[in-house]
Amino acid sequence: MRFWRRLVAVIVVGGMGVWILGCGGEETPTAKKSVKTQAPSTPKESESVSGWATIRGRVVFGGEKLPEKVELTVNKDTEHCLSKGPLFSEKWVVNPENRGVRWAVAFLRPERGKKLPIHDSLKTTAKKEVFLDQPVCVYQPHVLAFRAGQKLIAKNPAPVVHNVMLTGLKNSFNVQIPPGQTATFDVVPESLPIKISCSVHQWMEGFAWVSTHPYFAVTDAD
Repeated sequence: MRFWRRLVAVIVVGGMGVWILGCGGEETPTAKKSVKTQAPSTPKESESVSGWATIRGRVVFGGEKLPEKVELTVNKDTEHCLSKGPLFSEKWVVNPENRGVRWAVAFLRPERGKKLPIHDSLKTTAKKEVFLDQPVCVYQPHVLAFRAGQKLIAKNPAPVVHNVMLTGLKNSFNVQIPPGQTATFDVVPESLPIKISCSVHQWMEGFAWVSTHPYFAVTDAD
């Protein structure tokens, strides 16, 4: 399998592209410059690249001052929504100890019109469902990434009504979920993130990425 020079790794934070890394080119900033990453070294034209590989990396905040936590304005169902304490925006979640950026999505993107080869062990997904929870009027997880064919299950364990809205170029859902109930969504792949929101509690926000291949990851707290 020789596709090294045709791969592009894309990193997205908060629903926006931050850096695009061409394996055969230079770093190209496409949005905020406060996130840093580094392109891997590129083999020379005379070198042969074949076989499978594992890509590892980190997304770190490069600005001098770390983003401050922003408390959300909670103005509905406050007794429940604030029962565990105040709610904060997750647009920027940066670990002060190592400057790691949480909730960034990194994925490979093939050359236009091409498909990435899939390793035999990854051709099918072990889990047929992925879950979106909303226990205290906040989406958990804030960012979901999953593959085409997996069903999205939105849970509502709260004593209040939620409605889950998915807004994208190809996906549009608005489903009310009574307390203790769930809703199932068949989401199709998109080239951009799908926004998740709730018109009942307008501060709630999340994002979903649906991929046609398994080469993606959502960054953790580090």
